[in-house]
Amino acid sequence: MNIVIDIGHPGHVHLFRNFAKTMISKNNKVVFFVREKECELDLLKHYKLDFYNLGKHRKTKMGKIFGLLLFPFLMLIKLIRFKPDMFLSHGSIYLAIVSKLFFKPHISFEDTGNMEQIRLYKPFSDVILTSDVFPHNYGKKQIRYKGHHEIAYLHPNQFKVKKIEGDYAIIRLVSWNASHDIGQTGISDELLIEVIKILEENNIKVLISGESNLPKAFLKYKINIKPSEMLAYLANARVLLSEGATMAMEAAVLGTPAVYINTLRATNCEDVSQWGLCKIAQNNQEIIDYVKDVINNDKNSYIDKSKEFLNTKIDVTNFLVWFIENYPESVKIIKANPDYQYNF
Repeated sequence: MNIVIDIGHPGHVHLFRNFAKTMISKNNKVVFFVREKECELDLLKHYKLDFYNLGKHRKTKMGKIFGLLLFPFLMLIKLIRFKPDMFLSHGSIYLAIVSKLFFKPHISFEDTGNMEQIRLYKPFSDVILTSDVFPHNYGKKQIRYKGHHEIAYLHPNQFKVKKIEGDYAIIRLVSWNASHDIGQTGISDELLIEVIKILEENNIKVLISGESNLPKAFLKYKINIKPSEMLAYLANARVLLSEGATMAMEAAVLGTPAVYINTLRATNCEDVSQWGLCKIAQNNQEIIDYVKDVINNDKNSYIDKSKEFLNTKIDVTNFLVWFIENYPESVKIIKANPDYQYNF
């Protein structure tokens, strides 16, 4: 089988990388498409995955419209000799369009619920995979699975924690360039200053991960590590404050208490919040109180909670391998018996 995967975010590399490795080990061929945006290229190179670089990511509205013409055309040219059998993405309109030009299925993951994007790719998609707690209904194309994207690469079967020495906290700031970020807000400079002060008073080093240029006052805190090392750093941190739902969820699954600070709803963070692994808040005092509480608690208590949480979920990568290998029969099996996926 020849499989094509499109990447639009660093988290998508992680989402699909173990699936790709498994399928390649079974004599399938897998190729990725990527635009230059954050650290996606570095991650694909690190994991030694074959990819085509389609050039710069388009940030402006006109750029995105132009991309709807340019990127599918470039994909089509690259794939003529590859002869694809299956297309996979996290809501990629570009890949969804190209899949229909080859008369092949497009399977999409979804977890943001951004209707602006979904309206574009849904007509060209055959299956939309969402977590079982996802609040939106996309009709007969939707398949719910008992997990989250982050579990695809952080399930104990797929990830082993590497020890990082030191006592530190991580703050994640996003660029606010994504379409689902329009009109949303996150961490204010006032809150950032206060949280840094509290952490430093407790001898906890501050590391800031930012998608865009940081204000001069915060540059000294900017994290300087390889993108491939971030998960290990998350696993060993005392606490994470994040404007991005993906990293907040990653930290929680790894047993690091997280605070998700963004007005955009994140159902994955809502799920782990019920286990005491993630705080969802916008009120500054509430966030400050939570940080103070967390740094005075035993980190192992959060690791134990994460293990309990993962016991209620499936190995998403193993599920995806089975789902693709047995498609389209796998759709009928899950529709008839949703609990069948607990085999993974």
